[in-house]
Amino acid sequence: MKSTSHYHNPYHSDAAQADNEAGVMVTLQQAVEHELGDLVALELTAERMAEDEASLLGAYLSDDAEKAKGFWHELKDELVMWEISTGQLLLSAADPTRTDWHRHGWWQSDQDLDLH
Repeated sequence: MKSTSHYHNPYHSDAAQADNEAGVMVTLQQAVEHELGDLVALELTAERMAEDEASLLGAYLSDDAEKAKGFWHELKDELVMWEISTGQLLLSAADPTRTDWHRHGWWQSDQDLDLH
């Protein structure tokens, strides 16, 4: 088989082949640059999505913390109300004379000193 250098076809000359190879290299380089650009854009989009997700998660946590804070304040207020109601119920069941004497500080026994 003969090499192509012996033919004098202008479409198969060394210069045409070199130009064709250079064109292929330029096209390949452009394709690689385009793919890299797409990959960089994809990575930046993924980073923005992660930042948005973290921001949304932070907002959810803040909202949940505020709701929990409100819940505990409501629970505390309700427990104080129950404590006062229970105390009043126990005082109403107790001997009124003794509770009045305690309230005014007139009752002083050794047993009372141990309680305070």
